[in-house]
Amino acid sequence: MNYARSAGSRLALLALMSMGAALVCQAQFDPGGFEPPNYNGSATGIDLNGQQGWYLPSAGGVSQLVLTYAGNALNFPANPNGGTQFVGIGNNTASALGRSQHAVDFSAGGTWSVGFDFCCNSDGGVPTFDNIASVSLQPSTSAQYFICLQHWTDTNTGTSWEADFIGFDATGAQVTFMAPPAGFHNLTLSHWYHEAASFDFTSHRIVDVRITDLTTNVTSSYQPTDWYLNGGANSTAPLPTDMRLFRGADTNLAGFDNFVVAPVSSEVRVSPSSVNAFRGTIESGGLAQVLTSDDTYLVVKNGVTALRTESP
Repeated sequence: MNYARSAGSRLALLALMSMGAALVCQAQFDPGGFEPPNYNGSATGIDLNGQQGWYLPSAGGVSQLVLTYAGNALNFPANPNGGTQFVGIGNNTASALGRSQHAVDFSAGGTWSVGFDFCCNSDGGVPTFDNIASVSLQPSTSAQYFICLQHWTDTNTGTSWEADFIGFDATGAQVTFMAPPAGFHNLTLSHWYHEAASFDFTSHRIVDVRITDLTTNVTSSYQPTDWYLNGGANSTAPLPTDMRLFRGADTNLAGFDNFVVAPVSSEVRVSPSSVNAFRGTIESGGLAQVLTSDDTYLVVKNGVTALRTESP
């Protein structure tokens, strides 16, 4: 059995590991980890806006920056899942708000997934200021949208953060949703996580959210039944046209990497009771390589069995 990584398969593999669902994704938008030669970065940062179609929206603010992991101005650690560069922003006296936006063609409708690596901190001092950062479907003034929201657990202490979601109830009233699993709460500063969410324009719902600690590879997931996109259960709002990376107050430090937006072409849910564990051996490759390279494979084969009644 060969598992080849294609664009967007990071979303599929994380979903498979976290929720027992195989999401078959082909990326509609994948900046390729903001890596050279497509993206120019430096230790102090080079504007993301103006590179590869990224732009500053009419809401204003300042550009996210393309930074090298080596010597980066935010003092963020290397991302276990990263390459040589990431996108981030720190203190900027020109504006408290950092915005970079890119067009994404959602016109096919159906179910989609968005995933990204995230790291954050503060440049010191309390109270800290919300919100730290967010990833959102745009335009938020009119489209079917929701927001992956990163904010402080307690602005008075500024020692941890939360991965929450701004969505809507069935009537269309805006709600900040908090996924019950502990893995979404009291998250570590200067530490890389992968966040992902799946959403369906047909039912107008957020159908799955998940977060993975990229050091421990522990994933938490939640499948809500009553989290809706803008407009609620009977939304008539148009489809979004863009995705936005946002940083809040200028004392907040935020970093993004491995940003992928992909339509989900099929989904197969597998109940735990229908899964059997059996012997097998890895012939070549590894999961880490599959997740980080388009040109590698994880090859497994049947293992040696001790009994004729045991599955290979």
